[in-house]
Amino acid sequence: MRRLEATNDEAFVASFSVPLFSARRNESFVAEAQANRDLVDAQQRIAMIKAKTMLFELYRELGSEILEAQTLRNDILPRTEEALKETEYAYQRGRYSYLEWVDAQREYLSLQAALIDASSSAQSLRVEIERLTNAPLSAAP
Repeated sequence: MRRLEATNDEAFVASFSVPLFSARRNESFVAEAQANRDLVDAQQRIAMIKAKTMLFELYRELGSEILEAQTLRNDILPRTEEALKETEYAYQRGRYSYLEWVDAQREYLSLQAALIDASSSAQSLRVEIERLTNAPLSAAP
């Protein structure tokens, strides 16, 4: 309702609007939204593949470090310790020089350091895998 003061009249005014071709105008927005959703899905798949690849590499490195530590602990260090004892025995008997005995000691100590490094690296890899998966690993092989 409107009042016209000049003529002291009242008038009834009505209006309506109808969007023309609105479906066609929205097609581009729908296509854009679909493309954005497909892009997000593709990026999610890429991120999942990268994460799985990283975990695979970490597991492979972990297995390698564990194998190295076990080989050093169970096979190489006992043999080197035995060789060190024999070298010391021979040195005490005058068959080897002091330098040969010290060299055997250095070799034994360097193998112990390699064992510590391999064990430390295996533990770091284990922690990283547990951090990425948010789950504890089962007992080391």
